[in-house]
Formats: sequence, structure tokens, C-alpha cells
Amino acid sequence: MNMRWRKGRGVGHPAGALALADEAEAFLSGTYASLLRSREQRVPGWARLNTFAHGDLKHLREFHRFLGTRFPALGVEWHEEPWVNAQRLVANDILGIVGENRHVLSRLQRVILIPLELELIRTESACGLTEYELVDSVRVALRSCIP
Repeated sequence: MNMRWRKGRGVGHPAGALALADEAEAFLSGTYASLLRSREQRVPGWARLNTFAHGDLKHLREFHRFLGTRFPALGVEWHEEPWVNAQRLVANDILGIVGENRHVLSRLQRVILIPLELELIRTESACGLTEYELVDSVRVALRSCIP
């Protein structure tokens, strides 16, 4: 069967479909913020949690090491520095809980981080999100799961 792409009403554009697929893959793999940066798009505050909500333990440890390096060497823009500091705090808190246990990370992601990420997507679009609010939201959520 031959498929042809036609222009016209009701027919999707293949490039748009590819971009959507790339975004979905990045979101689910925890690299959504990186994808936005590579496209030179604004990274919303909630996307700073995406790595933690979807990344595996190895990725989180690498990201944590990345966050610990000096800013000038990374070329981080001055307006990004507060967000990097916020992510460093979040990484310390999460890795402090999960240690080397990928099963604990997976459960934490399913029970705490993914629902929080979805809540932050909704609330940020309505009233914004600061780096302080991100850290506070994560810490409150993490405290709710620790007996």
C-alpha cells in the first residue's frame, strides 16, 4: 500500500508529528528540559522536575554531578543559575532518600514525583512557578512519604 502525504484540511503534517513524538519521548525519558533548550525555547519551571520524575538512577546521578560543576565552565546563563541551584537541592533530597536503590526511586517516581510534576504543569500555567516553590513543593511531597 502506498501512503502519500497530502496538504489539506484534516491531514497532519509529518514534521509536526515527528516534533510531537520527540517531545513525548523526551518527556517520558526525563530529558524534556534539554529538548527545549536545544530548540532555544523557554524551559518552564515544572520541566526542571522532569529529569527526577522520569530518569533512571544512573541518569539522576550523572545529572547531579553535572549540577555540581561550576557555572562558567558550563556556559549557564545568569538567569538559569537559581534554577540550577533549585535542581541541585532537589537532587540532593531525592538521592538522599533513594541511595543506590533503583526500586525505591521507581516507587518514589510513581507515587510522588510524577503526580507532583502533573500538578505543577497545571498550577504553573495558572499562576507561575518560582525556583523556591519548586524546591518547597518537592520537599513537602517527599515529607509526605516518609514515616
